[in-house]
Amino acid sequence: MHLTLELDDRTAAHVNVAAQNAGVSPAEWITHLIERQTADVWPDHIKALAGAWRDEPWPDNTGATMGQDVPREPF
Repeated sequence: MHLTLELDDRTAAHVNVAAQNAGVSPAEWITHLIERQTADVWPDHIKALAGAWRDEPWPDNTGATMGQDVPREPF
C-alpha cells in the first residue's frame, strides 16, 4: 500500500530528525510509529513490568500494624 501524507514544514522537520536519530528513513520511522500505535498486544518491555512493584495491602489487613486508636473526645 502506498500512502501520501501532507505534512507542514515543522512536522516534516521533526519526522526527519527523529528518523535520522533512529538511523532509519522517514518512511520506516513512520511505519514503526504506526505499528507501535496500532499494536494489539503489550510490548515486551511493558509485560516485563508485571510484578515489579509491591502490591498494596488488602483492606482486611490495612492498619494491622498501626497500633491502637486514640480515644475520641466526648461531644
